Amino acid sequence: MRKPVDVMMDESRGTYLVDGFTLLECVMVIGLMLIVSAFAWGAFNFAMERGRRVEAEAELGMLSHALERYRDHFGSYPESPPDERVRGSEVLIRELMGDSLYGQASGFSAIRPDGLVLSPDGRAILDPWGQPYLYACLPTWPTGRFWMVSAGPDGLSTGPDERGRYDSENPDNRDDILPGG
Repeated sequence: MRKPVDVMMDESRGTYLVDGFTLLECVMVIGLMLIVSAFAWGAFNFAMERGRRVEAEAELGMLSHALERYRDHFGSYPESPPDERVRGSEVLIRELMGDSLYGQASGFSAIRPDGLVLSPDGRAILDPWGQPYLYACLPTWPTGRFWMVSAGPDGLSTGPDERGRYDSENPDNRDDILPGG
């Protein structure tokens, strides 16, 4: 059985008033909810992106520290040419983790893989966007220099030239994350 609706007569207009919301009120509430959710979504995406950047900076700092330990132990950084900088991540794994992933023990391990995300084949250390960290170092570069970067959200980076110089003004490099921020 249906419940009766409260109906009141507006004698000044000669119309009936029914309790409830008008269509305009409903549309305005829905519009306001959409605006608030758009702001919340933007803030959420900003926080997630900032979190990825902080994570990449922390991992680059950890890898830089491991490279310094490697240099202290062996006298130089692991060699990896700039034109093969994607393979540089493989060099980092092989040299810094002591070949333990490949079944050989070199007796040196500057870093443990705890907390690092490795590619499915175990040949690259991945940044928070799922791209390998890029690494390059040549003996001809000034001593004490290596190049390592997270290519950022777009996954693009031109890398260093043959002298180890890096062009930070290149559009492909604008979102790159270097050790130390």
